Amino acid sequence: MEEIKQEYTRVTEILSLYNNFDAIRPEVLQHAADRGTSIHNYCACIARDEFFPDPTEEVAPYIQSFREWFEKMVDKVELVEKRLYNDDLMLTGAIDLVCTIRGSSTPVVVDIKTPQTKSRSWNLQLAAYRYLYGENEDPRRIALQLQKTGKIAKIVEYRDHERDWKLYLSALQLYRYFN
Repeated sequence: MEEIKQEYTRVTEILSLYNNFDAIRPEVLQHAADRGTSIHNYCACIARDEFFPDPTEEVAPYIQSFREWFEKMVDKVELVEKRLYNDDLMLTGAIDLVCTIRGSSTPVVVDIKTPQTKSRSWNLQLAAYRYLYGENEDPRRIALQLQKTGKIAKIVEYRDHERDWKLYLSALQLYRYFN
């Protein structure tokens, strides 16, 4: 696991307070986390055009879902699985992917998701990633919802950048106040 610079707060650490997984058995939650890590690693290999071994039967449909979207939609890859830091806010986050979509020159900050239902925190997480990547670039923000059936991934785009960023900053201030 990557060592985070001291005194920096992870983007997702703040939002974890608003995602309640208490009803899920710890071993089920751990299995889902491990599966998600594996899927992210495979997707990173695809985005980097690197070789990777055949995925397990469990994750193969998710990988197919990503690959189909990636091959159909992505024109250029800007960055893959990169941790960025902002010294002013002492904030850090690992962005899954920044790319340009075919027919556009606007960068897109992509967060890969494996849950089959949307979370109310995704827009805030992506607002923080957009900030870390560089607001001057004016990137779009999407959660890429991989399908466990192997069908092409669903795109959940968030466009209210200002509102989502203000909400994220409020959550960050409250987090630091109580911690």
